[in-house]
Amino acid sequence: MNRRTAAFAARLVGWAGPRARRREQAARAAIGMPARHPERITRELPAGHEEWLAAACAELWPADEYTQIITDTRRDNQ
Repeated sequence: MNRRTAAFAARLVGWAGPRARRREQAARAAIGMPARHPERITRELPAGHEEWLAAACAELWPADEYTQIITDTRRDNQ
């Protein structure tokens, strides 16, 4: 493993402590999310990203269809 790859791997391993990893695992289990999914659900969005996400959602689902998709999916899973 070269130095660059080793440094990247060290950052990935050190990214979250054991408590944060347990909190992430518990949150994923609570909603039935796969353990190896790359998205973090317990992290806060960086500054400015909330506005960007809201604008993207408004553009993609102008009639708030996403809320209906999530509602239907949860209903089907119960």
